Amino acid sequence: MDLSKHNIFEGLDTKDFEHVLPLFKEKAMTQGVHIFKEGEEGMGMFFIIEGSCRIEKTMADGRQHVIASLEDGELFGEMSIVTRGVRTCDCLSTSTGRLWFLPTKEFDLLQQLAPKVWLRIVENINKLLCGRLTALTDEVCTMLTDLSDVEDDVVVFEQRLTKGKESILDVLKSFGRSKVGIPSLRGGQVKEVK
Repeated sequence: MDLSKHNIFEGLDTKDFEHVLPLFKEKAMTQGVHIFKEGEEGMGMFFIIEGSCRIEKTMADGRQHVIASLEDGELFGEMSIVTRGVRTCDCLSTSTGRLWFLPTKEFDLLQQLAPKVWLRIVENINKLLCGRLTALTDEVCTMLTDLSDVEDDVVVFEQRLTKGKESILDVLKSFGRSKVGIPSLRGGQVKEVK
C-alpha cells in the first residue's frame, strides 16, 4: 500500500512525505482483538496496510452498533490527532493484518520539523472529518424523515382502529401487508392469514 496516495497527504510532494514516513510505526493486527476501546486516551491514528477492522459504539442499552467496517488503505482514529481527547468508539480487528500507526507525539514533532507539511495534513484531516459529518447529517435527516412517515402511519392506524369499523387485519392489509403473521395458541407457530 502506498501511504502517500491517501487523501490526508494530498498536496504533499515526495520531499514533504519524507518528513512524514519515518514517524509511522508498523503494528500487527490479530483477529478479534481490540485496537482501542471507547474511553481510552487517543494516542494517534491508524492506516490499514492489510486486513480489516470494525468501529463500534456501545449503546445505552449495552448493544454494540457498528459505525463502520474498514479495509486496506483506510484511515481511522484521526480524531485523536485533532481533539486530543479519549476514544469515542471501540475498534475491533476482524482479520489478521498490519497497520501503520502515527502516534500523536510524533505528529506533534512534525509541527516543529516541517510546519507547512503538518498544517497541510491537519487541513486534510479536517476536510475528511467535515465530509464524514456531512454524510452523518444526511443519514440523520433520512432517518428523521422515515420516523416521521412511521409516526404518520401510526396516527392513521390508531384513528382507523378507534372508529371500530375495521378489523386489525383489514387495517394492516391496507398498509401494504398482504400477509400477516398471527401466533397460534398451540406451539407458538405463526399462521399466515391472507
